[in-house]
Amino acid sequence: MQSESHPEHDDILQTPESIERSRYELLSAYLDQETTAAERHQVEQWLAEDPELGATYRQWLRLRSQWQTMPTPSPGATPTVLTHQVFKKLHRRTQRTLIWSGTAIAALFMATLSGVVLESPMGIPRLAQRSFESEPLKIALNEPIVPMVNPNALSIPVDQPILEVPKAPLSQESTE
Repeated sequence: MQSESHPEHDDILQTPESIERSRYELLSAYLDQETTAAERHQVEQWLAEDPELGATYRQWLRLRSQWQTMPTPSPGATPTVLTHQVFKKLHRRTQRTLIWSGTAIAALFMATLSGVVLESPMGIPRLAQRSFESEPLKIALNEPIVPMVNPNALSIPVDQPILEVPKAPLSQESTE
């Protein structure tokens, strides 16, 4: 058994959101010229009374005219041809990346090799360069050049004080 629709009860069950959605659906049908005379009259009345709905209608008209003037893709581009073109472009991009990477590695290798083999001043910067000035070589035969530290001078006896602390005489007043 099917339930019958009762138009007199539809207004009671509709929420404000569903009423608003119905208005926009009717406006869309009006834009596509798919409304009855009564619906067309209703939409024209809404457009005259509601400036927000009128702005929406004008925006939809602009979108519709822009949509109709958009260029369409050529009919010769089948999905197979399009897929082939995409993969071909990806393959070329991958090859180009590999070529540039290989060129950069080769250039780095050549720069390193030329700096090591040729030792040219234009080669790799030297990180640890040391200039040797001509100093005479000093050889210590009997006496060291740097004074040596006596290892016994560094030992500290544990049972003896390091410094002798003088003792103050005791006064007799403090003993009484």
